[in-house]
Amino acid sequence: MAESQHYSLIPRANLTEEIVKRIISLITDLAMKPGDRLPTERELVARFGVGRSSIREAIKILKAIGIVRIVAGAGMFVGNGNLSLLAKPLSLGFLRGGRSTSELIEARRLLEVELAGLAAERASPEEVMSIKDRLAEMRAHRADVERYTESDIHFHLAVARGAHNEVLFDLLETLQHIIRKLMFKSIEEVEGRPSSIDEHVPICEAIAAHDSAGARAAMNDHLEKVGRRFQQTSAGTGEGAFTSTVAPPIEQVQKRGVMPDRKIGEPRWRRRGFGIQSSSE
Repeated sequence: MAESQHYSLIPRANLTEEIVKRIISLITDLAMKPGDRLPTERELVARFGVGRSSIREAIKILKAIGIVRIVAGAGMFVGNGNLSLLAKPLSLGFLRGGRSTSELIEARRLLEVELAGLAAERASPEEVMSIKDRLAEMRAHRADVERYTESDIHFHLAVARGAHNEVLFDLLETLQHIIRKLMFKSIEEVEGRPSSIDEHVPICEAIAAHDSAGARAAMNDHLEKVGRRFQQTSAGTGEGAFTSTVAPPIEQVQKRGVMPDRKIGEPRWRRRGFGIQSSSE
């Protein structure tokens, strides 16, 4: 039987990137849904003809942005992450390897302060309105930590869109996926309930007034406070590598209706005839 394009042996160069691409291709080509079972680590090692460390590095990248979810005792499944994120040329290199909390805080501040200033100079009336809408969403979801965090992320991405720089936007989008866990923990462990809404108001007002210096100052003030909150969380107290993101348990996601409510059963890739075969075939 001819080998599937998803499971042919991988050249030694750029192993991690290629493994990530193959797994993404498997998910998209088979139209796999969140909760569908993926091949095991051992099966991927056998099919791709690479070492376990390379497979684990690729899975770590995919897990960091929620594309892959590991369930202890059950296996590896498709997550709820954004597949399009890895289509962007800078994303793989940025996601590879651990990042300390202090590095993430510093990178975010340097990036977003400039984006806020550029948005004040370049944002169209429609983009300014989008920023205001995201702020209103944050205010409306203050009682729901998860929805508030998502609205917070959307606010910052709306500011980035107003800056009209696709490279900086892609970097921020990737960074936001990585720090999502810190955002949740900051609210749950430090703030108790969402309280950063007031820090976003002057950012929005300065951008709407096309005050670039004011927008930069407001964003810098906000992110300095965010950084202090991040460092107080259990995920930020040490300087170890930080690569994961929040992905709710499959059972919890099913209850919210995000993924089909079905039992974990025979994997889609095996039902569709993409069973793993020995690499010696």
